[in-house]
Amino acid sequence: MELKYRSTLRKISKLISDSIIGLQTVAEIEAVLQELAASKAFYDLANLIAHRFVTMANITDARTWREAASGGSKGNKVFKALRALQKTNVGRTINQRITENAHFIKRMPLDISQGVTRYVSTEVFKGLRSEEIAEALREKAIGLSEARANLIARTESSKAMTTLTEARSKDVGINWYIWKTANDGNRVRESHRHMQDVIVSWDDPPSPEALIGERSVGKYNAGNIYNCRCFPRPLIFLDNAKWPAKVYYNGSIQKMSKLEFEKIQGG
Repeated sequence: MELKYRSTLRKISKLISDSIIGLQTVAEIEAVLQELAASKAFYDLANLIAHRFVTMANITDARTWREAASGGSKGNKVFKALRALQKTNVGRTINQRITENAHFIKRMPLDISQGVTRYVSTEVFKGLRSEEIAEALREKAIGLSEARANLIARTESSKAMTTLTEARSKDVGINWYIWKTANDGNRVRESHRHMQDVIVSWDDPPSPEALIGERSVGKYNAGNIYNCRCFPRPLIFLDNAKWPAKVYYNGSIQKMSKLEFEKIQGG
């Protein structure tokens, strides 16, 4: 899903880059990028892309839920709950993700414009001819555009799946999940590696950084922070966890037996 989204956003990136070909000054680049961001055509395109992306995320999440529910003895109960839910949480989440992703896409030309302006404020242009400056500005804009597309695809794919999983969990009364990392060694940040296999309440997310003594960047659920590849595995059945298990509760990670967790899981 992330790769498909990234591919689409890179096409947007190329559209932005192509719009400034031949421009010679920062003022010209800024004017064209601002005009592009304000155009109805770009506005409609951003909304269309965001809608398609979130729809794909929703379909993927729903399929994962059906597969997970079929794997346990209480599967029929979960299936009935999924069919019966009013989709209030899911519906709101879908609309929110569409709105936010459309906003990020619409902002791409303006973000690139601001990046070019900051770039010009450096001393890199001292002694360069005007043609060399123009070429450097275009290359910088292209690099910023591609980097922004990659960041949006990576971050928003993870956030979309996390928020949709949370919405479905709450709609069927599942209030806890197991934090899972991408499990690929040094690529996982230390604070997230510390959260591997920890059971977390949707309504009481941790600050993984604070838990290991680093500067906190806020509290968040798995996959719901920039550049995060972690994901939440809903605790549909208690047997999905290996007991005793690590549980984030009352601000710390505690080791609990299955019986101890049963006493607090409704809180």
